[in-house]
Amino acid sequence: MTIDKPATYEKPRAVGVQVDPFISTATCPDCGVPPGKTHLDNCSIERCPECGGQRLFDDCEETMQRLCWTGEFPGKYECREFGWYSRMIHGKLGWHSCKKSDAGATENLNRLHVDAIWNKNKGRYVL
Repeated sequence: MTIDKPATYEKPRAVGVQVDPFISTATCPDCGVPPGKTHLDNCSIERCPECGGQRLFDDCEETMQRLCWTGEFPGKYECREFGWYSRMIHGKLGWHSCKKSDAGATENLNRLHVDAIWNKNKGRYVL
C-alpha cells in the first residue's frame, strides 16, 4: 500500500506580521490546511502522534501516521475538558491558574503539558 505524503510547506517570511496560534481558527495558522486535513510538512502546529510534542522538532522515530488539523490549537479541547484555565497577571510573573469565569481566562496549555499524559492510541492528552 502506498501512502501519499503531503507536499512540503515553505513558511512565508513576512516581516512584522504576527499570527497568534492560540486562537481557534478554521484553517491551521501555520500551514493553512482546513480542519480534517493532514498538516503539511514543516508545520510547527502539528503534534507528533507518538509523544504529543511538536512534530517539527521531534526526536521520535519517523512514523507514517500523521495527525490532522482539528480547527483549533492542539490541547485546548483537553484543557476545557479538564477545567484547566489560566490568565496573564501583569506584574506577577506571567500566567496563573484561574477559573473559567475569570476575566481574561484561556485554556492552560502549560498545565496540560505538566499534569496530563499523551496517549498515542487516542491521539490526545489524558489524565
